[in-house]
Amino acid sequence: AMKFVLEGQKNLELKQATVARLLSQTNEQGRTVVTGVVTTSGWQYEANAIILTTGTFINGRLVVGEKTQPGGRAGEGPALGISDSLRAIGLEV
Repeated sequence: AMKFVLEGQKNLELKQATVARLLSQTNEQGRTVVTGVVTTSGWQYEANAIILTTGTFINGRLVVGEKTQPGGRAGEGPALGISDSLRAIGLEV
């Protein structure tokens, strides 16, 4: 139901993609500001506001017995690039 509300919102553009990294810059106050994203497909989106819904694969690891490897459920890969970008702007992952 909420998806339909958002899709009907004026001046709101929805995109669904896997984000590889954040675009950011330092503002006049010396704070890091996220200005956009780059997807794993290479698309770049810039915006005044970005809502990042990260799911559970940030820095995802699969543990099987004694072995650990990068990954997510059902053979999906981990979101390593976005993890590095979040760390780079000072967020704990």
